[in-house]
Amino acid sequence: LLAPQLIAPGGQQFLQTALTSSLSKSNITHVISRVIKQTADGTKPVNDALLSRLFALDGSYGNKGSLATWISLCADPKLRKSPQQLFSMSAKLLDTLQRRGLSLSTLHTNGTPATRQAIDDFRQVLDLARQTAGEPDRPVADRVIASRLLGRDMADSQAELDLLTAWLAPQTDAALQSAAVSALQRSVDPGVAKRLIGGWTGYSPTRRREVLNVLLSRPAWHESLLDAMEAETIIAVELDASTRQRLITQKNATLKQRAEKLLAINASTSRQQVIDKHLGVLKRTGDATRGATVFKKKCSNCHQLKGLGKQLGADLTALKDKSPLSLLTAILDPNRAVEAKFLGYIAVTNSGSIHAGMLLGESSNSVRLIGSDGKQTTILRRDLETLASTRLSFMPEGLEKDLPPQDLADVIAFVSSAGPPPKRFPGNQPQLIAPEKNGTLRLSATSCEIRGKSLVFEARYKNLGYWMSADDRAHWSVEMPRAGQYEVRLVYACANGTAGNTFELKCADSRLTGKIVGTGTWDNYRTTSLGRVRLPAGRIRVLIAPVGDPNNCLMDLQELVFVPVK
Repeated sequence: LLAPQLIAPGGQQFLQTALTSSLSKSNITHVISRVIKQTADGTKPVNDALLSRLFALDGSYGNKGSLATWISLCADPKLRKSPQQLFSMSAKLLDTLQRRGLSLSTLHTNGTPATRQAIDDFRQVLDLARQTAGEPDRPVADRVIASRLLGRDMADSQAELDLLTAWLAPQTDAALQSAAVSALQRSVDPGVAKRLIGGWTGYSPTRRREVLNVLLSRPAWHESLLDAMEAETIIAVELDASTRQRLITQKNATLKQRAEKLLAINASTSRQQVIDKHLGVLKRTGDATRGATVFKKKCSNCHQLKGLGKQLGADLTALKDKSPLSLLTAILDPNRAVEAKFLGYIAVTNSGSIHAGMLLGESSNSVRLIGSDGKQTTILRRDLETLASTRLSFMPEGLEKDLPPQDLADVIAFVSSAGPPPKRFPGNQPQLIAPEKNGTLRLSATSCEIRGKSLVFEARYKNLGYWMSADDRAHWSVEMPRAGQYEVRLVYACANGTAGNTFELKCADSRLTGKIVGTGTWDNYRTTSLGRVRLPAGRIRVLIAPVGDPNNCLMDLQELVFVPVK
């Protein structure tokens, strides 16, 4: 009953999933034979994806007999009328063998006469793939899918690896270059790393990212990459921040030490020192238009803003604090505050392949990672040797090596410009705040930027009222001639019946939180001390906002006063 329903065209995804979940070790071999019979007699079209899935599932149950059937099916001359289908199905067969630590050569040596005959016939498919890949007049799509079969059979691998290496030349179609990198990654030949590194100077930025990801996928190739760096075939400035971080956080102590030396990494250098060194960026005038170009080049693989990039990392439009210092800190020290869903992971498969990225999703039988280049990898749980969090943000440290100071200023300006403009009210005029003669800072409701669904400026009382939404917030821009410590005082009113809501105040690296205490009525204003903060020199932004949706209203705020502490 299962076979006809699985073959039926146009089957809905959830139904296919339900049918597949009904398969077991005891019935899958019978289902496969029925599917093959109905496709072989021409009554139903060949569904290579379905058959590949069934054979792979059968193999996971330890049923070795299905491999010979799968090989025989791929070797069937009738399937050669559709090279795309033939090569796709054959590639999935070879992928399954590789995951199980098997090869055609070992199967031929240890197999039954029927298995050996099937493999001999299948070698004609490999010959056809080699011929298709090597014909320059064939459509690129045919050559790309044929390349998925190359470099697998050790008997002919050197000639095929030579062909794939030739595809890495900059004169070759980009799709073929990318296919060559993927095919070389699947090869077990020990000389693959040397082949990939040999064409380094001619690679485009995209190809370099692909090649680096391959070199980082196996420990032995890590060493080849470091050898190339020592020989200055590849120099440190050509590595992006993600690659540098993976090299200096690997488990192999010897390779880690070599990487730190080559990348001139001082383990004692703190991120705060890096931030302090780059504070001059905040004095530069950033250009949001230029910043969009920098963002597209350096940030768009993981972040999306104003239609540019992919929404994988933190939602930049939802940032409450877009002050230049906060954004500079987030860029240069991404591990200072990181949500669990944005942590990096390292997955090592049973075959020794290494995959690094952010955990994009998981199911009962697989996990899905996305790398820094935006490519997704799905790994079956049964193929996992280890899966471990790096305990670091997927966003790498060391971006200052890729972003000159002006680029940093420009991208900060671009991110700051995102989102709706502040609300406008009569009597409210945002302006830059400077200290009074005695050093006191007065941040009044009349001089702030107002954002959020509910927050308004009430001209009659010169206060900020109706704090009723989690996204309500007020910002002040402050110019600090020198660093100093301040006591923060809040001038506010709050009816006793709505008191008790929590607020947060952020300025530079300081953060204060507390609960609003009732003042009796909305007309009774009180001054209360919130605590002490240290403000750095330069231009900073001060933010105050509710923590979550307030119960009724947070407060009516007239002023924040920062008094210097002697």
